[in-house]
Amino acid sequence: MYIPFNIKTNYHLLSSLNDIDNLINKALSLNIKTLSITDDMMYSTMDFYKKCISNNIKPIIGLEIKIDEYILLLYAMNYNGYQNLTKLVYLKQEKPLTIEDLNNYKDNIICIIPFNSSYFYNDLKPIFNHLYLSYSNIYERSILKNISPKTIFINEVLYLNKEDDKLLKYLYLIRDNKKITNLNEYNLNKNYLMTIDEVLNNSDIDDLKYMEEIDKLCNIIFNNNPDLLPIYENNSINNSKVYLQSLCKLGLNKRFNNIIEDNYINRLKYELKIIDEMGFNDYFLVVYDFVKYAKTNDILVGPGRGSAAGSLVSYCLGITDVDPLKYNLLFERFLNPERKTMPDIDIDFESTRRNEVVSYVINKYGNKKALPIITFVTLGGKQAIRDVSRIFNYNSNLINNLSKAIDLNYSLKDNYKNNKKVIRILNLDDDLHKIYKIASLIEGAKRQISIHAAGIVISKYDLDSYIPLKKYEDYYLTGFSMEHLEELGLLKIDLLGLKNLTIIDNLLKDINKDNFLSFKDIPLDDKDTLDLFSNGLTEGVFQFESEGMKNFLKKLKPQSFEEITAAIALFRPGPMANIDTYIQRKNNPHLIKYLHKDLESVLKETYGIIVYQEQIMQIANIMAGYSLGEADILRRAMSKKKKEILVAEEKKFIERSVSKGYQESLAKEVYQLILKFADYGFNKSHSVAYALIGYKMAYLKTHYFKYFMSHLLTNVIGNSLKTKEYIDECIANNINVLKPEINESEYNYKVIDNGIILSLASIHNVGSIACREIIKEREKGKFIDFFDFVSRMTSKSITKKTIESLIDADCFRNFNYNHQSLLNNIDNAITYGELISNVRLLEEEKPVINVVKEMEEDLLREREFRVFGFYFNNHPTIKYKSIYNNIINVSIINQYFNKIIEVIIQVERIRVIKTKNNEDMAFINGSDESGKVDLVMFPLVYKNNSYIQRGNIIKVKGRVEKRMSSYNLSVSTIEKLL
Repeated sequence: MYIPFNIKTNYHLLSSLNDIDNLINKALSLNIKTLSITDDMMYSTMDFYKKCISNNIKPIIGLEIKIDEYILLLYAMNYNGYQNLTKLVYLKQEKPLTIEDLNNYKDNIICIIPFNSSYFYNDLKPIFNHLYLSYSNIYERSILKNISPKTIFINEVLYLNKEDDKLLKYLYLIRDNKKITNLNEYNLNKNYLMTIDEVLNNSDIDDLKYMEEIDKLCNIIFNNNPDLLPIYENNSINNSKVYLQSLCKLGLNKRFNNIIEDNYINRLKYELKIIDEMGFNDYFLVVYDFVKYAKTNDILVGPGRGSAAGSLVSYCLGITDVDPLKYNLLFERFLNPERKTMPDIDIDFESTRRNEVVSYVINKYGNKKALPIITFVTLGGKQAIRDVSRIFNYNSNLINNLSKAIDLNYSLKDNYKNNKKVIRILNLDDDLHKIYKIASLIEGAKRQISIHAAGIVISKYDLDSYIPLKKYEDYYLTGFSMEHLEELGLLKIDLLGLKNLTIIDNLLKDINKDNFLSFKDIPLDDKDTLDLFSNGLTEGVFQFESEGMKNFLKKLKPQSFEEITAAIALFRPGPMANIDTYIQRKNNPHLIKYLHKDLESVLKETYGIIVYQEQIMQIANIMAGYSLGEADILRRAMSKKKKEILVAEEKKFIERSVSKGYQESLAKEVYQLILKFADYGFNKSHSVAYALIGYKMAYLKTHYFKYFMSHLLTNVIGNSLKTKEYIDECIANNINVLKPEINESEYNYKVIDNGIILSLASIHNVGSIACREIIKEREKGKFIDFFDFVSRMTSKSITKKTIESLIDADCFRNFNYNHQSLLNNIDNAITYGELISNVRLLEEEKPVINVVKEMEEDLLREREFRVFGFYFNNHPTIKYKSIYNNIINVSIINQYFNKIIEVIIQVERIRVIKTKNNEDMAFINGSDESGKVDLVMFPLVYKNNSYIQRGNIIKVKGRVEKRMSSYNLSVSTIEKLL
């Protein structure tokens, strides 16, 4: 029996080509029954273990360690042995491992000593009950037999096929940041997965018995460990159940000013009972504690997300701000007593302060009990091409063209098969073709570790005894990625950073300089806010910003918060099919139909259409007498299309419905209906929670428009496309937007009496560091003139390029010199600044600016575009309009509905799609100095004008059409002007 005992997986970052799926397939083809991995950090353990088990291959979990730079291979005999390996993973990141460390964690571990480390045999013999020596050829075996009879052939498996050795070397070059000239520095010696015949050519058949011996000794099983759930750490409480109940009672009274209806009391008792029975009292207290920390420290917390918003306990504790009874939300959708799973409370925090909450949790519970979650960054196709190009010193501009041509929805191999643009570029250069081939073979390799954007694990015990840990700066990460943690009994909580909450928080602080307004007190029935939704003016509003959503809102014209909630649930692939029916029924109540009057109470708010998952559960409860816990299991089975369960459930549903007096035909019809909608149904709890954020942002936009837009613009600094969109909206709403000014602008966009002034950080080549330096220096006194600015900033991080950008952005306009004059005097100003920085030369006379003629308008315009990423005032279409007659400004095309007009625009975006007849057509977004317009190019027109690119100036003739409440041009002819 041959077992490869030293396989490195591709979790051995950029050091192995062995993808686990490919490894298992290769092993199956070679009839290998047992596989053993020996990665140095054990990241691959669970992925490898699960896939081996599902393919009837026995997994052996090993670890490579070093003592005094000598390699040893350790293997877990069982779960206890695995725990000792994870301890050693932790220890070796804290200090160099010693023989004494091995003695402390020796139990249930097998040790194999490679030939080059045989020096340690006598030291290790007293420690390990099962100790073996390994060789890679017959010569090494002959020497080792003098030390011990227990010898085993082992080759380190780094790739699967003989011919892949060079490919692995390319991976090494990427890892080590070396060039192709260094290729031969790497020595590989038969590091592929051998057949049994090849093994016997390099070993002795008698040694196979030791492989079998080890195989019998190693029997590891991973089970869920329910004892790992965290304990709420608070010295002042003795009983978490009693403490949770007391907090909830206080919270309920606070929420309702001590006037509490019976249904709330009953619901709270029910939820607390289930939480206690399922053993989650401490879990809720842990979450309550860090949410309380955030709120106490003025960190804005979202109203909720996901199914947790369906919990009254969460509402009473302040974890969520959604009243689940008001919105008919179900606790069982969150925590099902009939299906024991971990509760899943995900929390949104304002993005700039999320890390404070994470740090609080880690400090409170300890950095081995509370850990962020590791993720693995794979080598994407475009990155692989750039990495391989660097190896070969290939710098052609064709790389950029190739990168643009690659469709990210497909692998490099599939792009090569089906993407004509890619093939055309590769045929231009043999070197690039070679690079592409290499890149396609290493695409998908695990390149580096990263941190999950939200997830954190909290445990009762130090986790180095249960999973491998990865040291990262001053704390640790889980060594396993997210999908493997819960099945081991570990609790994952998502602490998410939400930029929209940061916008809201900063906006409220700005508003509250004059009057107080809290996020939670914003009313949900404001007519002006609902009108904003109905008119689709939701640019910058969370969940409602996309063009498709805005068009939907214009058709829907929501008149209540409940309809805004439904909009979030409906505007998704699948549910979109019900949008027209929903709107028709809303506007024509006589069209509303219910399969049975008993279902009206559940479906009335959505006009007889199943929109939410909770409605599916309620229907099963009403008609078939399912408990809500049973109904949740049914819903999950339906959404996952588990056929065997669906068949059994259909019979059960029908029989129960009939026993409750419903007709069998109706029961069958209803079952098929909920089966159809199981894929479509959305989590109402999540929809309500996110609708709250969106609605309240819309309220702030409606009533504090200028402040709202200034914070929205601050949030997109660095994104010139979004910046231009938001500036255009300001202009359309008669808000004056001013270029940055050196004595007035801040890091953020700033509201002033006559409008909004741009941020200094929004200027290309200025950035946040230089911006903050300018503001810091300005606090000592405003800049008097251009020379004063340059001299005071010379010793700071302000370069000549930065000064040029500030000039091009018109920041010095109040010093009353034109751009060209300032640009010509930069060197004089820098020299002057350097001179007066010397204390002995403080009396140096300030130079006089030599005034020259301003540069041409076209050049001014292009320099302005370079620093903003868009044309601020001098739109390039202006000069063409004076040449042609009868050109219409795009801002007033609504006055020409169904008429043929001509416009001159600059192309900003082109989107090409396929028609049902597999023909190309295109949508163009363009603008002139008055605003934006959308063009539609049907197949024949697009075919004749497919050369049009972003940045072109074009004269367009077309008919003005209306789509919902938006006007666009259906193009008939195009003339390219630039």
